[in-house]
Amino acid sequence: MLKAEVSIPVALATAALTWGIYQFALPTLADARGVEPNNKDLASAENTALILAAGVAGGISILAHDSTPFIVAGLLGVALSWTHRKANQTDSTTQKIWNRDQYNARRYQVESVGG
Repeated sequence: MLKAEVSIPVALATAALTWGIYQFALPTLADARGVEPNNKDLASAENTALILAAGVAGGISILAHDSTPFIVAGLLGVALSWTHRKANQTDSTTQKIWNRDQYNARRYQVESVGG
């Protein structure tokens, strides 16, 4: 286990790496909110960023023999994943969370044709 004066800077550096992974792997939140809700590409990119960030944080924690970097970077990774998942589920026209049932009803609504 590292001393506190070493452990905290290592944890902050690991959190900065996590932030960088998310910045390179995903578009901005504004761009994520601008596309159609439940975009599979955004979901896949977010999962990739989460797995990569967890692997990096876990590797640094194992090398340092200290769990603090993993905890700090893990909390940041969870927060970033949550914000990106929420942005991916937000409908850009109504600014509300996407509801699959409403979406299917709106998309497949059959209109009667007068004849």
